[in-house]
Amino acid sequence: MNAKSGFGEAFNIGNGRNISVNDVTNAILKLNRKNIKPIHGPAVIEPKNTLADIEKVRNLLKWSPKHTFEEGLEKTYEHFVR
Repeated sequence: MNAKSGFGEAFNIGNGRNISVNDVTNAILKLNRKNIKPIHGPAVIEPKNTLADIEKVRNLLKWSPKHTFEEGLEKTYEHFVR
């Protein structure tokens, strides 16, 4: 990886799939194993396509995700629960 090739650039970082706010909420609830029911506010229009285009970071820095969203969330959750 050549860090100079990415100097001053902005990159999208993602894992190659769209994930909704509800998906994130459900994944967190599954991890904490508590009987919590989310309270939903008024419906808002959520963008249908939230997929980060990671081609730029792949090309310039040869970066690609090593973990799925669920794996990354689990590692993050475990780090903060300890």
